[in-house]
Amino acid sequence: MMKNSLRLVFCLLIATVFSQAAYSETTKNLKIAIIDRGKIEKESVAFQKLLGQAESSWGEYLEKIRKKETAFREKEQELKSNSKKLTPKKLEVAKTKHITAVEEFQKEASSQKMKIDNMLQNGRKVVYNSLSKIIGEIVNDQSIDIVLWKAQTIHFDKSLDITDLVIKKLNSDLPTIK
Repeated sequence: MMKNSLRLVFCLLIATVFSQAAYSETTKNLKIAIIDRGKIEKESVAFQKLLGQAESSWGEYLEKIRKKETAFREKEQELKSNSKKLTPKKLEVAKTKHITAVEEFQKEASSQKMKIDNMLQNGRKVVYNSLSKIIGEIVNDQSIDIVLWKAQTIHFDKSLDITDLVIKKLNSDLPTIK
């Protein structure tokens, strides 16, 4: 019984040594690449144009809201100042009309905000789909085994970073988003 136990331990020890050697040999040949998503979003032409379009739309949207808010405040002041001149029934009708106008504008503003959000989200999908294809091409061309986002790492050798190559290819393949 003791001999069998010793044989089992010896076999397990041998198997462990050989499996670690095989694992070590495999991992020595792995080619790893790192990509900085934040840098891509800051420096790629497509992302910058997308953000510019979104900012422009947001600016127009906010300006329209400011103008409407001013008009609504003026209308409220007008209703307050005319409250003694109008009959209670006419005053109630005017207030109801005003409230309805405010509610309709809120719906319109919400719809506009959703359009801008969707534009941004759809644009990001286009960029990331293109980015995925570009990364796949680079992985195949350079025989890379593993690609990690920079945010997934604690420390890495800067020579593993292929972000600039990805940005260059993205800028050439996708200069703008339609």
